[in-house]
Amino acid sequence: ETALRESETRLRALSDNLPNGMVYQVIRETDGAMRFLYVSAGIERLHGIRAEDVALDPSLLYRQILEEDRPGVFDAEQRSFLTMGIFNVVVRIRRPDGLVRWMHLCSAPRRIADGRVVWDGIATDITDRKQSEKQKEEMEAQLRQTQKLEALGTLAGGIAHDFNNILGAIIMLAELAKIDSTDNPELLDALQQILDSSRRAASLVRQILAFSRQQPPERRSTQLAPVLDEVMKLLRSTLPATVEIQTELDEHLPDVLVDPTQLHQVIMNLCANSAHAMRGTHGRLSVSLRSAHFGPLFPLPHSDLKPGDYLVLRISDTGHGMDGATLKRIFEPFFTTKPPGEGTGLGLAVVHGIIQEHEGVVTVESIRGAGTTFTIYLPAVEHNPPTEVVEPLALPSGRGECIMFVDDEPTLGNLAVRSMGRLGFQPVSFTSSEEAWLAIKADPQAYSMVVTDLTMPVMTGVDLIRKIRTILPSIPVILTTGFAGSLSQDTIRELGIFEVLQKPLDYNALGLAVSRALRSVQPR
Repeated sequence: ETALRESETRLRALSDNLPNGMVYQVIRETDGAMRFLYVSAGIERLHGIRAEDVALDPSLLYRQILEEDRPGVFDAEQRSFLTMGIFNVVVRIRRPDGLVRWMHLCSAPRRIADGRVVWDGIATDITDRKQSEKQKEEMEAQLRQTQKLEALGTLAGGIAHDFNNILGAIIMLAELAKIDSTDNPELLDALQQILDSSRRAASLVRQILAFSRQQPPERRSTQLAPVLDEVMKLLRSTLPATVEIQTELDEHLPDVLVDPTQLHQVIMNLCANSAHAMRGTHGRLSVSLRSAHFGPLFPLPHSDLKPGDYLVLRISDTGHGMDGATLKRIFEPFFTTKPPGEGTGLGLAVVHGIIQEHEGVVTVESIRGAGTTFTIYLPAVEHNPPTEVVEPLALPSGRGECIMFVDDEPTLGNLAVRSMGRLGFQPVSFTSSEEAWLAIKADPQAYSMVVTDLTMPVMTGVDLIRKIRTILPSIPVILTTGFAGSLSQDTIRELGIFEVLQKPLDYNALGLAVSRALRSVQPR
């Protein structure tokens, strides 16, 4: 008897002290009614109800199961009873305090001598595991989305590079033609229209490069509130009177390290999308700026963010909203729900690319028919360093300096020679970086400066500059590129690159850059 009591005490202690589970024993009477023979003390921790209450009314546990999960429990119970198999099911319960928990119920039936069935089982709280699985799925979805956008960005960047070369040729040819057509107003007007259209195309290329994170931003410590005010002033004059604008700004906002022009574009794109979603209806556009700190006590809202201080920009509308299928694709380039002629599908792709380039994150929440909210998180900075003021220079007048141009696009090289020749320089063009290196190696003192493209076959512009530095350590060098995503500031400083010019080039930009570079090495 003593051994039996010790065994019962030991088993009860084990079952009562399960940290996240409870042991139970249910009997099915001959009339089909269910009755608990035993429930461990863990029932109060898991279900929030006492064991004695369950003994009086076994349906208390069943009624806690969420209604949508009950059919599965009943089916599993019937199958187990009929086949004497294992009862194994996962359900959600709602405790008396309102908390919803995930439960794993597992028990095995056994028939006793009088024909009744007894179920010996255990219930385990698996809420933490379910939450971890959900977080893992969300992170995997974020990773898949990031990889897809990076692949699309690489493709878009390659297209933009080739397109920049074509645009550069069109722009420089039109500018040169304008110089030679001052006495023909009609021709001048046509050339100006060509230039305007080409520059709009160049702006589109910059948007593609911003999406693909291959257009380096000119970042500086900035207060975002004035940028937001400027956008709001522009919007108030363009939005219909049926759209109400609400702005909410915290008093002491931190600076952020951003390119103000690109952030202006981000805010304008998001607000324009919101306005389109509310077109033809009475709606409200809400914009807020606030500071936030994320750390151990305040979980990060996105897996790509790091603990620290952030500036949070939130843009909400009361428009038609989006369904789940649309939400999954809104950041893809050229994906749009607008009718033909009303959108290119680049706006949100550009927003995504710019924010990622600024080490931030953009998220979106939307319900069909209930509006959309975009939230942008940007890392905060502590101070605002002074910005250097650069005075514009007049177009130069060369004194016969020999300038080497290296670009694998022959048209661009020839146009550079023509345009710089008009300014009094003696330009020489090469379409092969290897030939350019051999020319410099043969006569190093023949050239006053070098202008080379970054992306070249066989030998890149960076490799060419690295070789040139072995024999001409102080010759001024300008690097041109359609995108400089892989070019770091450390590399620029190491090679002594005077300036990086973004393609497509134009007559004025190239001439001024050459002037600045030559003046940097001339004695004063």
